[in-house]
Amino acid sequence: MKGQSRLVRMVWCLVDSAVIAISYFATEKISKLWGYAGLEETEILFVLSLLLSILTIQLFGLYGNWLRKPFGYVITSLVLAMITSASITGFLELFLSIRSIPLNLYLLILLSQSGLLMMVRFVLWKSYRKLGKEKVWVIGSSHFSVPASLFNDWYRVIGRSTSVEGWRNNTEAQEADVLLVGPDIIQSEKSVLMKWGMEKKREVLVVPELYELLIKRSVVEQLEDRMVFSIKPEATNHKGNEFLKRSMDLILSSSIILFSLPIQLLLFILIPLTSPGPALYKQERIGKNGRTFFIYKFRSMITDAEKLTGPILASKKDPRITTLGSWMRAVRLDELPQLYNVLFGTMSLVGPRPEREFFIKQFSSQYPDYKYRHIVKPGITGLAQVMGNYTTSPVEKLRFDLMYINNCNLWIDLKIMLLTVQVLLHKEQAEGLRNETVNQHDNSDPKRIKRNRAVH
Repeated sequence: MKGQSRLVRMVWCLVDSAVIAISYFATEKISKLWGYAGLEETEILFVLSLLLSILTIQLFGLYGNWLRKPFGYVITSLVLAMITSASITGFLELFLSIRSIPLNLYLLILLSQSGLLMMVRFVLWKSYRKLGKEKVWVIGSSHFSVPASLFNDWYRVIGRSTSVEGWRNNTEAQEADVLLVGPDIIQSEKSVLMKWGMEKKREVLVVPELYELLIKRSVVEQLEDRMVFSIKPEATNHKGNEFLKRSMDLILSSSIILFSLPIQLLLFILIPLTSPGPALYKQERIGKNGRTFFIYKFRSMITDAEKLTGPILASKKDPRITTLGSWMRAVRLDELPQLYNVLFGTMSLVGPRPEREFFIKQFSSQYPDYKYRHIVKPGITGLAQVMGNYTTSPVEKLRFDLMYINNCNLWIDLKIMLLTVQVLLHKEQAEGLRNETVNQHDNSDPKRIKRNRAVH
């Protein structure tokens, strides 16, 4: 399966390279009609642009299983990837003194490449979906909810069982293209399902626990004549990694603070004018190794919002959120002061989101692995924020956080920061939608969907 995955990625790289090359050389022909005959002398710029385009498309996750994602996500990813690539190419063009081309031609190349890439991917995305829905069988306890997205035009849930025995005894279940396995299924039963998947060449989707997350980053080693998995302690506290991560935090946070100063000053004026109280508020959170610190935010709620209720999570359309606060939350401007937390060293740009002690105690009692989130510094953004949204449940966010902790490096941090820009452009992730899950007693009827308000 891994070999097939690499082959598919390679094919997509070749397809994108061909599309970018066609676009570039088509622009060369057009440039001659405009009286500019120097484009053919910019081969170095073309090669540099091609390599950067492929790299940024990879960074935005479009060489993975992108066909399962909404096409709006694909479009946003492609546009951001091409803009990022063009920006870096322009900078290197100046830095390396490479022969440049007129701005109008540069923009034409960017637009034609983006347009062709979108066109090719749309045709493939639409064609792939018309091949037929994949039949999904769910295996898990009644508490394991099924994402409502499985009722879109990609999947069709044909049924569910609470045990492997129930799945084995159901004839229709054996016809499933995909098995979705809940976290409550024991290891021995998961093994049975994985073997079935290998024999039948079917996909098995497993909701991972900490054990599976640790196994994912293991290294195969040999102990005399025995094969073993080496699972070493996470490398996030390695001095070299810490130095590089801290350096990136300082450079980027100070740069963003400088560029956003006009916006910060404007908010300092507007917030008190539109709602009585200070512009900033601070709140105690738990950071690395369980240490407490104060997090700073622009105030988006009325003053003393929790005076009568005590600590509660905000909901969508929460009456305590001010009009200006609602807008700030939508584009995450309320988080800007946390850049100073990064500058002071209590937070990082990327990491698990810091939480209050009140909620940590609640989550820790339900999910014992929650404590491992405090191995690293908390962040302004994280894997849970770019892969989920405000509505994502604490246990799902925990899985993303543990995945990040066990695999984090500067490359992953860079990718998460780029994906954060994409999240801000998608309203359902930036603001949060109602959390849709299938009624736990329902097998396949999309009309019987339980909707819970999002928590922020």
